[in-house]
Amino acid sequence: MNKSSCIVFIRRDPVLSVSWVLALVSMVFVIPSPSYFQYIDWKVLGCLFALMLVVAGLRKMYVFTKIQLCFCILHIPQDKLLPYWSGLPFSLQWA
Repeated sequence: MNKSSCIVFIRRDPVLSVSWVLALVSMVFVIPSPSYFQYIDWKVLGCLFALMLVVAGLRKMYVFTKIQLCFCILHIPQDKLLPYWSGLPFSLQWA
């Protein structure tokens, strides 16, 4: 990997790059050991994975786009609908 491809990767995925750097820094302070596997909550990871699968399935079926189109047809202002949510997950370009 040359320098330019590293820069492209960091610009493309800054959150992943920062998380890798912070993980490496944290390994300096705590020595890795086999007991780390006891700290992982596999039930929570399984639930999160299942939730990701469900959301991906709903997205593939355009459920979120259909919900957004229904709100647009009803002309419900977003501040009245969801005051703490800045917008719906998908824009109209996905329709």
